[in-house]
Amino acid sequence: MQGNLHAIMLLSLGVAGIAVAAVRGQRPTFLRGLLGLGVGALVASGLYVTHLHKCSSGVPVVQALVCGGSITLALVFVGRKALAGAVSVVFALGGIALCQHYVHLVHQDDWKGHMVRRYSDELVLEQTSNHLREAGVEDRAAYPAGFGSEVLGRHSSIIDQARGMAAAPEPVWHSAFTRLFRLDLKARGIWYPGGKLVDSASKIEIRAIKEPRDT
Repeated sequence: MQGNLHAIMLLSLGVAGIAVAAVRGQRPTFLRGLLGLGVGALVASGLYVTHLHKCSSGVPVVQALVCGGSITLALVFVGRKALAGAVSVVFALGGIALCQHYVHLVHQDDWKGHMVRRYSDELVLEQTSNHLREAGVEDRAAYPAGFGSEVLGRHSSIIDQARGMAAAPEPVWHSAFTRLFRLDLKARGIWYPGGKLVDSASKIEIRAIKEPRDT
């Protein structure tokens, strides 16, 4: 839902810029063209720089460019300075909201700004096995076979973390222009073979979960 909302907002901003230029369009002058390109590039650069972050989740490049482009269209093709300025301010506010929303989404559990996985399956299984083995030093109980999040009780938090690491970003209908990719945490899970943690930790697997998936 949040991804669809973001896509609609981004499309609306771009369409609004084109619509303003078409409805209020006047023959651009050299000075208006120079001003529009300069201000648009400045706003786009400012949005990009101010929304950089240290992690690799994704940066709102497209959002910044669409905002800058819409502002350029308004300043170049709208003849009345007051109207062009007012429309540009509205577009700038929309761009800020879009960039902040994008950064918010890519720091949630179910969205990423790229399709690159940070963790391989081998690394996920190795780290999860180590955590389960450590837990098994004190917990000598035997657990049934099944997906770890369902059968490991108080140790399910270890599995939940592993599921997030093992999830692969997948494209959705708007990924081509929003650069948002769905992280499906329900597609795969950590399979526990059953038995005591210290004995079975090294035998866990990543398997597909055969259940209806959210769209």
